[in-house]
Amino acid sequence: MKEVVAHRLARSLSPRRASSVALAAGSYVASVISRRVHLWSQPAVLMVEPTNRCNLRCPQCHTGSGRIDRPYARLPFSQFRTLIDELGDRLVYLLLFNQGEPFLHPQLPDF
Repeated sequence: MKEVVAHRLARSLSPRRASSVALAAGSYVASVISRRVHLWSQPAVLMVEPTNRCNLRCPQCHTGSGRIDRPYARLPFSQFRTLIDELGDRLVYLLLFNQGEPFLHPQLPDF
């Protein structure tokens, strides 16, 4: 399984994506050494939350138990498209979830 993941990652790693990963790693090392923040690249990993709604009632989760401290919302597809247009050629990994259940967003297939 690890070989399959590594092979797929290597095939999808364009020069721009590889550069973004290298710059992110370099800025992390420089930040650790200098104890100051260095940001030399745009993100190689992006977490997008299509919706912060959830249909589960997990007692330990603020979202599912209704204790969320922000209004329920859906990310408009146009805003997602803007993010992808701006960052997509540098992204190595895209996550379509956070605290909400992404399958509750009616436009998830478009994402």
